[in-house]
Amino acid sequence: MFESVDFRSLRKKEWKRGAQWESKLIVRILIILFAIYMAICFFFIGIGGYFILEKKFPGQSPSGMANNFLFYYLGAELILRYMIQQLPITRIQHFMLLSIPKKRVVQNVLYRSLSSFYNSSLLFLFLPFAIVMAVKEENYLSSAAWWLSISLLILSIGNIVYLLNKSRWFSPIAAGYASVVLLDKFEIFSIPKWLGEGINRLLENPLWIGVPIVIFALSYRLTKGHLIRNFYLDAALKKKREKMLAGELKAFNRLGLRGVFLKNDIRLLLRNIRVRQILFGAAGFLLYGLVFFPQEIYQESAMEVFAALFTTGGFVLMFSQNIPAWDSAYFKLLMTQRIPLYEYLYSKWLLLVVSVALASLLAIPYLYFGFRVYSLILAASIFNAGMGSFIGLISGALNHTPIQLNIKAKAFENTQNFNLTQFLFVIPKIAIPVLLYWLPNHYLGPPWGVVTLAGSGLWGLIFQKPILQLCVRFYQQKKYEMLEGFYKNS
Repeated sequence: MFESVDFRSLRKKEWKRGAQWESKLIVRILIILFAIYMAICFFFIGIGGYFILEKKFPGQSPSGMANNFLFYYLGAELILRYMIQQLPITRIQHFMLLSIPKKRVVQNVLYRSLSSFYNSSLLFLFLPFAIVMAVKEENYLSSAAWWLSISLLILSIGNIVYLLNKSRWFSPIAAGYASVVLLDKFEIFSIPKWLGEGINRLLENPLWIGVPIVIFALSYRLTKGHLIRNFYLDAALKKKREKMLAGELKAFNRLGLRGVFLKNDIRLLLRNIRVRQILFGAAGFLLYGLVFFPQEIYQESAMEVFAALFTTGGFVLMFSQNIPAWDSAYFKLLMTQRIPLYEYLYSKWLLLVVSVALASLLAIPYLYFGFRVYSLILAASIFNAGMGSFIGLISGALNHTPIQLNIKAKAFENTQNFNLTQFLFVIPKIAIPVLLYWLPNHYLGPPWGVVTLAGSGLWGLIFQKPILQLCVRFYQQKKYEMLEGFYKNS
């Protein structure tokens, strides 16, 4: 009877009958439009990639050069998938008491992962490249084997993400990947070149495709066994043991009520899954400048300010827009206490400023690109502390959706928490500092752009008290809207 269950039909019914499906539909439409845009970009890159490599590396095989970059692509895909991919899931509690084999439910989950947007590069990026390679090199069998091997490796990464999810292995793997990149950059030892030579042998002898097949089969078997072993509710119902802080953060007691709020925020950062993701994201943003600063085309342009802002302001951008929502579970209790709202917001603002200061110190290695680059990073950090923090506080007051701190959400996963106003507030966080730098830089010279950007942030730091009082008034106006929103959506 249950052997013919239609999982796809059940998912559609669950989605249509779920709460706030209209807002989820809007988000899904936006995701589809973004997916179409990315597919078009992938297609043109796949078509033109062969000719770009042929022009940039004359005298060398474009397919061989593409294989040398394959390690970087696969490593970046693994990290991005772990950070932002929403893994296909099935609510197993509905099927556990029915006569449906566990293997079938698990296979349904794994089959759904094959249609993931993250696998679209197989069709829109690598397939066009393989077709052009086959026509140009007149080697159709090797090109087909090359595309199939790349596809199997990428699908294997999709399986590995299941194994890494909620495990402690991701950080060592990411650190190992970064070490390999550095070893290759300084020409100490090149694993990417070794992998590229291995793929080149595949072009010479298509029988080497057996290696990717074995890798995919092994990853599929391990993932399937992992999901079957965890096909029970005990792990979900069992209370997770959280490591308590070694100390009681007694040093913050000197700050009075502000110290109490700061201790709560520090515990929040260290104990909850959702907020720890922001810490990892902020650490990733520290490397954002490596994408732009080494490129000559971006020197003394607005894109450098864009990179500098994210390098030191990743935490401010991600944490500030949900500042009341982080405390949504007990925000009603806070509002019934004799707690000055100014002290509450000041502790949040101080946390944002300290995060920017720490990021500025960790960004000191950017001196490798010159003092001009680091001075721009410092100017952007001053803006993030003096102005970006207040913009974040104001945008946070417009967020009326509570956050479930015990749920590990990834990009596009929590559609209920999507807020168009929050999205629009990202524009002034980026556009204002870019204009503050670009206009003086264009008409008066580069030093004036840095001075203007830093001066605007200093102005916010000097007059932080009256500006924070304005934020308090705004929060008082929005207080009951936040309380009602947290209650309705909880």
